[in-house]
Amino acid sequence: MIANDLLTQFGGVKGIFEADKTELMDIAGVGAAKVAQIKAVQALAEEYLKEKIKSVTKVRNSKEVFDYLYLTMRDLKTEIFKVIFLDSANQTIDVVNLFEGTLNASSVYPRRDSEECSQ
Repeated sequence: MIANDLLTQFGGVKGIFEADKTELMDIAGVGAAKVAQIKAVQALAEEYLKEKIKSVTKVRNSKEVFDYLYLTMRDLKTEIFKVIFLDSANQTIDVVNLFEGTLNASSVYPRRDSEECSQ
């Protein structure tokens, strides 16, 4: 019942993931605990996609990279400077969000220590 209400109100899973806490809590039966569960599912889905691209034996073409980036970044409310590290055989080593910006810009600081960057 709550799931149907959420899907109807927000037009699908994409809308639910894009909604903020207060919008979600406007739905009957959705409290802080449910919002936390929804955001946890969203984080798990993003981690799944990250692991999926890392498990590909080889990045064969730019479409694979595009598909991953599109699915993981299309709903972001801020700009993210993301780096996909590949080895010499095009095997994905890691995917890291280096810098987070504003609604329409992301500053990149080449001398910034990698330990300070979010992942």
